[in-house]
Amino acid sequence: MSLFKEASQQQSYLKSGFYSEAGAGKTWTMSLLAIGLHKLIKSTKPVYFFDTEAGSDYVLETLFKPAGVKLFSVKSRSFEDLMTAVEEAEANSDVLIAESVTHVWDELQSAYRKKNGITKLEFQDWAILKPEWNRFTTRYLNAKMHIIIGGRSKDDYEYVAGRDGKKELIVTGNRMATEKNMSYEPSLLVEMEKVIDQKTGFWIPRAWILKDRFGKIDGKAFDKPTFETFLPHIQMLNLGGVHVGVDMSRNSEGLFSSDDGKAVAEIRKKQAVWTEEIESTLTAAYPGRSSEETKKKLDLLKMAFGGYAWAMIKEMQPEVLQAGLLKIREAITVDLAALAANGAKEKEPKGAKK
Repeated sequence: MSLFKEASQQQSYLKSGFYSEAGAGKTWTMSLLAIGLHKLIKSTKPVYFFDTEAGSDYVLETLFKPAGVKLFSVKSRSFEDLMTAVEEAEANSDVLIAESVTHVWDELQSAYRKKNGITKLEFQDWAILKPEWNRFTTRYLNAKMHIIIGGRSKDDYEYVAGRDGKKELIVTGNRMATEKNMSYEPSLLVEMEKVIDQKTGFWIPRAWILKDRFGKIDGKAFDKPTFETFLPHIQMLNLGGVHVGVDMSRNSEGLFSSDDGKAVAEIRKKQAVWTEEIESTLTAAYPGRSSEETKKKLDLLKMAFGGYAWAMIKEMQPEVLQAGLLKIREAITVDLAALAANGAKEKEPKGAKK
């Protein structure tokens, strides 16, 4: 049976994302969009608002009540609450606003660190956190309702070589401050900024359309955006039709056996043992923190592993770590023997016969 069939428009709900710095009109614009959608589809249900920063209180009085649209809200930053909120909203509403998902992403990381008693996330921790976050992105795409998410803005940095050859850390762009792949999910992605109106001299909001998958308003900028600003994209949706998101029931688990996971766990265990042994060996030989002893430890790591970045060393295969440890021990033995010989010479009485 073929996987393919004739294509048809199966996106029936708006999946949009907004992000900005503070005061750029993000909450206001998202609320105008939600109210406009509510009226366009003639919904009789309340709009739901998952609120991490009490923004719903302000737009309730200024936008929702004057428009005659009921607003239900919950104030939380919990990732689990967000997952529950999507389920409840899908059952009882047609439109959900979730702002700010930046807070939720931060809460998920914080909960993981607290649960595991750690202060810094390592490479292997992301292999747990990212799939957990993907539970939300899957629900976001597949939920049979309109969902508008908002987040804060985050600069992206990159090392770039200057004319003198030295590398400098510069800002190369920005994105929504959440799990870095989240910006790929919305079909309509908008960056809000505040600019000065040349006529009045006052700040006004400007919406930059970073992504419109239908290409109707892609790349354009709109001052004081309203619901009508985004209507060309919305009109291309199959409103009222059958919505097909991403089929998550299909997977490639058949390619792997349950033993594969056990093998990976065993490798991780051996990596932890050998890296701890390396660290203990270096500390035992050079327990001080002087610049001389610190340099010796770094030189030994570079000699054994080609570098001294601990994050890189910890990810090396167990056999590489074991071989490197043997090199370190041999070098330490030679070094300590030389120190002992020099010490013995210094203790010899002056004028002693050789």
